[in-house]
Amino acid sequence: MINCAAPTFIKSPSLNLHTLRLNEYSSKGLYAINRRGQVLLVTVNEQTIVNFVSGQLNNLELAVSLAKRGNLPGAEKLLRL
Repeated sequence: MINCAAPTFIKSPSLNLHTLRLNEYSSKGLYAINRRGQVLLVTVNEQTIVNFVSGQLNNLELAVSLAKRGNLPGAEKLLRL
């Protein structure tokens, strides 16, 4: 379930996505099909996403929320502040 949406990806192979809804359970990702018919596997690096969101995107609230909801590493230093 998606709770909120925030831009987290800076460069994209194709901005013209046709659909994004096929779960791929072995890699915990989603398949996306763009308008040119290319099939893309979209995944998240769970080890670095929290630090990326807090540092590169400067969104501390989203970083802590991701860490809590997904039980992800990276917020230990953030929560000590």
